[in-house]
Amino acid sequence: MTDGVQTERERTYDVGHGGDLPDLAALAAEAVPDLPERLREVVTGARVETDRYALRTVYLDTEDLRLATAGITLRRREGGADDGWHVKLPASTGASRDSSSRGGGDGNEQTRTEVHRPLTDDEDPPAELLRLVRARTGTAPVRPVVRLAVDRHVRRLVAADGTVLVELADDRVAAVRGGAEPGDADEPRAWREAELELVDGDPALADALDVRLRAAGLLPAAQPSKLARALDLRPLRRRADGGPGQRRDGVERDRPRRLRRRSPAGDVLVAHLAEQLETLRGHDPYVRLGAPGAVHDARVAVRRLRSALRTHRRLLRDDAVAGLQDELAWLGDALGGARDAEVLRERFGRVEPDASGGGQDADAPALAALDAALAQETADARAALAEALDDDRYRALLDRLDALVAEPPLRGRARRRADRALPPLVEAEIGRTMARLDRARRAAPGDARDDALHAARRAAKRLRYAAEAGAPALGAPGRRVARRAHALQRVLGDQHDAVVARQRLAALASRSRTPRGTAFALGRLHAEEGHRAAAAEAAVEPARRALRRLRGTMG
Repeated sequence: MTDGVQTERERTYDVGHGGDLPDLAALAAEAVPDLPERLREVVTGARVETDRYALRTVYLDTEDLRLATAGITLRRREGGADDGWHVKLPASTGASRDSSSRGGGDGNEQTRTEVHRPLTDDEDPPAELLRLVRARTGTAPVRPVVRLAVDRHVRRLVAADGTVLVELADDRVAAVRGGAEPGDADEPRAWREAELELVDGDPALADALDVRLRAAGLLPAAQPSKLARALDLRPLRRRADGGPGQRRDGVERDRPRRLRRRSPAGDVLVAHLAEQLETLRGHDPYVRLGAPGAVHDARVAVRRLRSALRTHRRLLRDDAVAGLQDELAWLGDALGGARDAEVLRERFGRVEPDASGGGQDADAPALAALDAALAQETADARAALAEALDDDRYRALLDRLDALVAEPPLRGRARRRADRALPPLVEAEIGRTMARLDRARRAAPGDARDDALHAARRAAKRLRYAAEAGAPALGAPGRRVARRAHALQRVLGDQHDAVVARQRLAALASRSRTPRGTAFALGRLHAEEGHRAAAAEAAVEPARRALRRLRGTMG
């Protein structure tokens, strides 16, 4: 990812206003016997350093707190070692975007990605940070929603080589909502809390210190952040759409509805659409930051949305979803260009030069030329993707998807029980996939068969997504179909990746300026990809037969 980005891992504890925190040096010494052998000497030789800071922080959000509700903070901080502008994002792995849970498994550890930019003189956030949260804020302006004044006493456990292992902060907080300064408010909200942050130490050390802080009487904070406490945001169970689920001022919002086999088919569909929209939004900032895997995950969410709208089109009014497929296809193409270039570069980056027959000397420049070409292609595709994400067209697409989920344009048949309405749709997708495979079997070897296998791959994906979307109603038969569709998709994907790799190698080798030795080495790689494509194609038939045996099992 880019400079100024780091992963923050911290635990927060409620502390009474009186008394001192436990001594960090003593806690570390007590923890040594419970640490892995590799850490004992490091912790035994560590020292404690202290600092005291006066922090003044303003948090910005939309009027309806879209960022806070999504677990995101945008803030400007003066004072301390990290003054400046910050965006804090939930961890970036799809369903595990929630903070990871350690310290006994109660979720006390918060794991977030922090993006830092230098302090400015005013309270207008840097444009770069606003872009990171635009998928949440849309066109709504951000404004100050909370101001904090914090008296922070920091203790750092520092290894003999100067590495900061952990920090323990004792924070006395005064908070007011809105634009007023804490000193100007009639009754600022005040509390005291402690933060244990893992800096460059081992997670086992933080776990051991957490146990001892709890034993000393500190309790995990009821709210995950100062902002949440100031706004009285409390976490609910996960929403049905996968979102964080928060309540504000004691009013519960987005209470999840448990989906069952007898739930209306429309409810199952809308929950799936909402989950994929949330996944897309959650990965948006990570795509912009260039995080590994983010483009892939966002692209899959777009594919799932397209597949759900296509498979379940008879449950939705045509007029309300007209054009959505085209807009999702546009976004998918932008994500696909960046992802395809990434995949090829990763694929060839794993190739070792051939040391047999003196080929290594020729392979090295060939691989370098290939990597340079793909690096440029990746950079161009990422630039095009960045433009797409900043385009009003993308924002309008998110707005349409929001409206689709908030006020679903369902037809009357969407009120049917899911376990009766959805299985025929999955059966239809099985039939479509089998038809595509039969067409590929009849196609002549070469481009025609490669194209037919690629069409079968797309059908297998659509089948898999349909089975997974209807999971609450489809039960074990649906899970079996999803597994076998995934297995088929995987071997077809291997074949397609090899075909695309061969095409790229041939194009590079045919360039007029390509040296003869480099072209020869590219030809060798081309032949190897041909063997991979043939092996993958041979694996298609067993996967096809396994899927065929499930026809008619959906009821």
